[in-house]
Amino acid sequence: MCKDHPETPFNRFGLKLTLQDWIKVFDERAEVIRQKIAKFTLRPGDPELRYIYGTFRQVVQTERNDVIAELKDCPPLPDVPAPIGNDYFKRMEKLETFCRKSAAILRGKQAEPLSKNAEIVYDILDKLPPHKALTVPEILDRVSETHGKQWDEKELYERVFPQLRQWGLNNKPRIGYWIVK
Repeated sequence: MCKDHPETPFNRFGLKLTLQDWIKVFDERAEVIRQKIAKFTLRPGDPELRYIYGTFRQVVQTERNDVIAELKDCPPLPDVPAPIGNDYFKRMEKLETFCRKSAAILRGKQAEPLSKNAEIVYDILDKLPPHKALTVPEILDRVSETHGKQWDEKELYERVFPQLRQWGLNNKPRIGYWIVK
């Protein structure tokens, strides 16, 4: 799968993808969308973003339909977010969230257990009200307050966040981290 051209991986070569393949497809799609969002934050108002959003939405919708058709006992996946409003950054973020959530749902069939440290951070982020996020210093403060543990940022970035990504961790620069529900 080429990162610059979001082609659907299903039926292109007549291959049947496994559950692990589909998880990887949704994880990679989320990362590519995140990269596109970062690229266009430097060029606000670029008309190309509208075209890119339409392409990604169509591809993500096709992948969702294909995974449901391909996998036996596929867990129920959410619908692809409807295009509401004219803010294409928000639309792209919703697509990224959808891809991460779909990967987490598919991964849930064979979920890897979280480490104790990842569980602590997951519980903190999961209890946040909707539309609330925590920055890394805020997460570290809460861990210190609730569990009496002193971590550095390296612990979060290298050990905890990679584990939590598969469980719906999302972030936005200068806003913070949250769990997609």
